[in-house]
Amino acid sequence: MTLFYRIQTRELTMNAVLLAGMFCLLPSALPIRAQSSDQNVDKAPSKDDARRETQPSIRATLRDRTSVPGLDVRLDDCVRIECADDQLARSLGAIVMGRTPRGTWTRSLSRNDVIEAMTARGVKSDTIRLEGADTCEIAASVSTVTSEDLVRAAEAVLRKMLDEEGEADAEWTVQSKTRPLLVPRGRKSRRLSAEPSLGRISRGSAMIRVDILVDDEPWTAASIAFRLRRYRNVLVTRKSYRKGDTLFAGDFAIERVNVAMRQDDPLSDASLMDGMVASRNLRTGETLSHRDYERPAIVHKRDTVTVVVSIGRVRVARQGIAMADGGRGDVILVQIDPKRPPISAEVAAPGLAVIAQTAAPSPSDLARAADYRREAAQPHPASNR
Repeated sequence: MTLFYRIQTRELTMNAVLLAGMFCLLPSALPIRAQSSDQNVDKAPSKDDARRETQPSIRATLRDRTSVPGLDVRLDDCVRIECADDQLARSLGAIVMGRTPRGTWTRSLSRNDVIEAMTARGVKSDTIRLEGADTCEIAASVSTVTSEDLVRAAEAVLRKMLDEEGEADAEWTVQSKTRPLLVPRGRKSRRLSAEPSLGRISRGSAMIRVDILVDDEPWTAASIAFRLRRYRNVLVTRKSYRKGDTLFAGDFAIERVNVAMRQDDPLSDASLMDGMVASRNLRTGETLSHRDYERPAIVHKRDTVTVVVSIGRVRVARQGIAMADGGRGDVILVQIDPKRPPISAEVAAPGLAVIAQTAAPSPSDLARAADYRREAAQPHPASNR
């Protein structure tokens, strides 16, 4: 009985000691919990942290090789991107990784390049799971633009410009050698745009520049040179003429002639030549222009002519010396006074009659004519015979 009592008393004493220890530790534990709670409040996650924590994982598979159709290499050309956020996947796929290599050249894209491109867009590296090849070999997806394609584009512009100039009867040959070109296919389009190199074409040749546009961006250009032949129905001599020979309309034929190398405009109306004289020696088969004929001279050099100046009803005349040959309507120089410069006059009739070119002559012309009138009005002294 006594032993049982002692054991029970000892258990009560131990329980009391444990209970007292717990009450002693309770006050010191409460501040620690409060402090820990305060720290958690101070370090509440921001919206950006929450977004990063909620950022979906990205699975990127790097291809071992790829062909790019456009001028720029995009990330989705080299990497297959899988992500729960479709908008994020499209945004990452549109990242430009550089220019597409030209022709048959290639370039490579490494895994580090892929990671750097994605992290630069705010993607956490630990959310990226990169698989596939170590590097991706990049080549351009090209097709051939033939020399015939370039020439056809240039000919379309050349034909349009000839039509605008009224040269419907024209032919040409290609003078330059063109080579086929390897051109990117383009993501949206690929087209040829041609225009004259100097904005115009000459009479005997033309240079057309053909630009190759990929996705509306100039990629390269080629220049096509043409030799032109412009044909017209013009007057051609049937026989030879010497300078000064009279020309008749029936002496000429109408033929189709290449006039591209001529600097003047050849004639096509034979009536303009009838009764004129050749201004130079002409051979059989020559084409004619306005410089090849002239009016027949009715006043010759060193002939004595009368210069008549008319102002209203007043008419003043004086004699002079013709300084050149002239036909009806031609303007020649007439020397009236050797001490003064010659004046211009228009041939009005055969022989010696000419009329001053201007309706209102200069004061010097009037002064010379007045002097001549006064001299003519003075009586001449009787001759001593």
